[in-house]
Amino acid sequence: MGMFNRLSINRAMVLRGLADAILINVAVLTSIAIRLVKFVMTGDAANKADYKNFLWNNIIGYRSGAIRLTLVCLIVFYLSGFYSYGHTYRGRYKALVVTHTVSLAYLLYGFLSYFVNGQGLQLGTYLYAWFVSIVLLVGSRLWSSLWSNIVSAETHRFKQTDEENARKVLLVGGAGYIGSALLPMLLEKGDHVRLLDLSLYGAEPIRDF
Repeated sequence: MGMFNRLSINRAMVLRGLADAILINVAVLTSIAIRLVKFVMTGDAANKADYKNFLWNNIIGYRSGAIRLTLVCLIVFYLSGFYSYGHTYRGRYKALVVTHTVSLAYLLYGFLSYFVNGQGLQLGTYLYAWFVSIVLLVGSRLWSSLWSNIVSAETHRFKQTDEENARKVLLVGGAGYIGSALLPMLLEKGDHVRLLDLSLYGAEPIRDF
């Protein structure tokens, strides 16, 4: 049972990490799109060739820098307790913790980029990606918390409804041959059972209940 729980926890951590990796890459691609639209709207390009060069340079930067950025973010997120639900992460200031951690990851990536050869993310794309990453990661966690509260409230409401609709049953001779077989069936249906028996032959058949 313990091994099964550990496998479930590890699987949940992997899924959360994968979701964060996707959000980071979506943030970078969104930032490239925003910069391209801004580039076109402000008329910084003289012709279509300039648009293509601008877009191509950003795509190259994404291919060479997005993987490093994703790895750095996931490592920082893990050390900050995002996937192990550390005390700070589970506090009421989760949005501020996520914002601080994302900013730290981006600063670390920017620092490491000075020591890595090859083209990386352009400065403008990098800054937009930082902001969009904060919005997406904070928003996803707030939505997850909101959804969990909604599901919890609905589950509690249905549970209360089931308890209100549960029958109250008096089982006479509940420790006997027939009563002891009927008792677990009633309990599985959610009925509230009161058992009456003189226990002349002992209570062994209903001891577990």
